[in-house]
Amino acid sequence: DPFLITVPFKVYDMEPEGGGDPVQISIILYDRIQAFGTDGYDGSYDGDGDGTTEYHAFNPYDRMYTEFVLRPYEETLTDFASNEDYLTWNAVWWSTNWTNGDSLQFQYANPIQMGSDKFSWSTVKSSTASSEDLTNVSVYPNPYYGFHELETSRSDKYVSFNNLPPKATISIYTLGGTFVRKIEKDDAGQFAQWDLTNQYEYPVASGLYIVHVESGGNEKIMKLALVQETQVLKYY
Repeated sequence: DPFLITVPFKVYDMEPEGGGDPVQISIILYDRIQAFGTDGYDGSYDGDGDGTTEYHAFNPYDRMYTEFVLRPYEETLTDFASNEDYLTWNAVWWSTNWTNGDSLQFQYANPIQMGSDKFSWSTVKSSTASSEDLTNVSVYPNPYYGFHELETSRSDKYVSFNNLPPKATISIYTLGGTFVRKIEKDDAGQFAQWDLTNQYEYPVASGLYIVHVESGGNEKIMKLALVQETQVLKYY
């Protein structure tokens, strides 16, 4: 858990937004070797092996991970979660035996300025066939093995038909030709879902199904394999 600790140095934002004098900011420390209450914080610690006990809050003998917090320093700040919006660069320190008066300045080649920098990008629209083209229509997942990663619960089972034209009719049959379900699509999207139930809203059995997709004068036939989860009746 995060906690406040005094360190023997200070960190400054040398070019604060809006100009003016340097502003002291906070720093977040991660010690990969020690935890609070162990040697190096409040006990003896001979880090360099010279027989001398050192006391410190910043381990100079191994890696220390730090993040600069681009907000004015507050000695009693305990709202640690609010720091996340102000985190900047992560620096790793190794074998850094500083002495009083040492100073180190970081100059970023391309500093990120909150509220000033904007990132933009553009995309090129892919070429599309006619509005009734079914060439790229597919179903996912196929085969369906009891569930897939996009389902939110066991009651939210479905397969998704992709790359559909705005208007399409999807008819589903068993391998023996028995009608199972019809799905009418009439929207601008490219997707349609089948919740794996028949026309009476009962779950269908595991097996191989024939999917007939029709749009305008075009049609496409696909096979869909389903493996349902084992279902146990609560009452019988």
